[in-house]
Amino acid sequence: TVVVAWPQRDVDGAWEVVVSRSSDAGESWVGPTPFPSSEGGEGWMVSLAEGFRGRVHAAWYETSDGSTSLRYAASDDRGESWAEVRVKPDVAPSGRARLGDYLGLTASPDGGAYVAWTAVRSGFLRVFASYSSWLEVP
Repeated sequence: TVVVAWPQRDVDGAWEVVVSRSSDAGESWVGPTPFPSSEGGEGWMVSLAEGFRGRVHAAWYETSDGSTSLRYAASDDRGESWAEVRVKPDVAPSGRARLGDYLGLTASPDGGAYVAWTAVRSGFLRVFASYSSWLEVP
């Protein structure tokens, strides 16, 4: 299975992160469908990683009401459905124009994922990293 994601404009002209998948090496595709979003903001800078037993991890930024949050979701069925989105709020508060193109994601052998991102703290861009086990692996 091949899973891809990218930002694109929705019918209202806002940016949203969408995902598409192919189970026949790219001959045909399902989607694109938007990632679930808890706030309906504009999504961008998406990164995917495949890990243990086909689990797919996704991380992206989403801007809503002038503030940017980091989003993370995981799929245990190779991108067919996605678990509820986890949110790291306020990585860039209102008034900060750009975070830069900095977002990293890699899968861990135990089923989790490591995410690295930039965030504004004390007026400066800083690099942060976190680990998420997200879902129980049977």
